Amino acid sequence: MKTEQENPGAEYNPASPKKVLPAFTTERMLMGYFVMHFNTREDVQSFYKEARRLIKNSSVTDQGKLQGYLQKINDLVSIIKQLPTSFSSPYKGATLENGNTKAISGVSANGNVKFSSGVFQDCADIAARHIINLLLYSINDDWSTALKGNSSEELEQKLEQINSAITNGQEIPFRTLRERLQLFFYHQSKVGVDAGDITTRSLWNYVVSNMRETPEPGMYAIKYVGNKNYELETGFLNSIKLVFNMATALNGESPSLQEKFAKAKTDIAALEGVINTGAQNTLEEKLKSAMESTFKLINGSINLKGIITSGISIEKKHTWKDCFGKIEVELKGKSSSINFRFIEEIGHGRVAHQATTSFTEEFIRQNKTILASNELAKIFVLKFAGEFVCCC
Repeated sequence: MKTEQENPGAEYNPASPKKVLPAFTTERMLMGYFVMHFNTREDVQSFYKEARRLIKNSSVTDQGKLQGYLQKINDLVSIIKQLPTSFSSPYKGATLENGNTKAISGVSANGNVKFSSGVFQDCADIAARHIINLLLYSINDDWSTALKGNSSEELEQKLEQINSAITNGQEIPFRTLRERLQLFFYHQSKVGVDAGDITTRSLWNYVVSNMRETPEPGMYAIKYVGNKNYELETGFLNSIKLVFNMATALNGESPSLQEKFAKAKTDIAALEGVINTGAQNTLEEKLKSAMESTFKLINGSINLKGIITSGISIEKKHTWKDCFGKIEVELKGKSSSINFRFIEEIGHGRVAHQATTSFTEEFIRQNKTILASNELAKIFVLKFAGEFVCCC
């Protein structure tokens, strides 16, 4: 609280010990308290009337009350300091889910595509975007890995052309997957990973569309909804194949990674085999192996410290099969870790992650006394309690 008062509205900087929370957290907490407690004009008037009376009648000699107030403040600060934060996350808030995204045509005979005025919901598409964001950013805490080999001037010119095409619908070249990724990450480096506007979503659609047939040498064919060439199908196998394609585009020419690429292909083939044969007893093991080896093609320094699967099942979609369920993933980097929840359902996919992670059930148990007597601390913890944590 004191730090926020000394630096009102300052930009959040995880590297600075002076900034423990994003800007305006104090104000938002106080506003949250008011919203939770006041339902009518009379409630607000009663509050200020009583506050005015207490202030007028207060005495600095009442040390007992002052110490009590100070203890409540100290307890709240103690709670805030224990909020686990992932400093390697590029996100400021929780990851976005589906939103309006412009459809894109197939590739014409002259190698061009164009955006249409029609829109679709990009749930599986943006889930893949979150995964590649977390994998790439955690290498150097920036996008340098994706952007290497291109000048900003060249990327800017190409990006202006695509942005115009998203707005106006003219044809543009359908570039290689590597080029498409670089253009997207150049755009995202300017607008931020939390951007969910239709231009950013449509630009990502440009990246992940038109891979129904084997897109480029060494890459997998990707499944899309119905007969479309855009709108990714859900399913863990389809998502893993897409990440493999991106890894191939970014790192496929690296001699030192060829053995790792071969292992990932073997693991993906093993996963596809158990899905097609319905071997449910080995499904989770094969899924974990394929995911880990593929993710490491993007960021080799990452250790998947934990992959916890829940309710993984094989389901048939049209003429093919995939596996669905929920996976909790912890990406352990050099100095910190990133956690996210990867959920694939028939018809919907999402990645749940936020830079500020959740309080645990054990934490809530240990601080039960404080939370029972400190209303503001309780509200703060409820905001960041885990999905399956029953708080207070």
